[in-house]
Amino acid sequence: MPSDTSQILRKIIKEELKPIHEELKPIREALDQHTKILDQHTKQLGRLEDRVDATAGDVEQLLMDVKGLKDGVGFWHDRDKREIDEIKTHLGLPLMPDTPEV
Repeated sequence: MPSDTSQILRKIIKEELKPIHEELKPIREALDQHTKILDQHTKQLGRLEDRVDATAGDVEQLLMDVKGLKDGVGFWHDRDKREIDEIKTHLGLPLMPDTPEV
């Protein structure tokens, strides 16, 4: 059981802290408001993250398709170059190098 002295000290401390609590009240309210805004932004960020995750598979498939097209174009280019070089050789025309001279 607390003594009378400790109860008196608690009461004095409580009274002394009242003005400080009152001064901090607007700060605490501002922090609460900022916390609400931060929570809203966090929810929006979560929704955006979900959308990014949902499109990641589509982007990956698109990259694979582009790589396939690039490989196909490269194949046809190489085949056509070989045929052209063969025709030029048959006709006695000079061949162009694969890479331009610098």
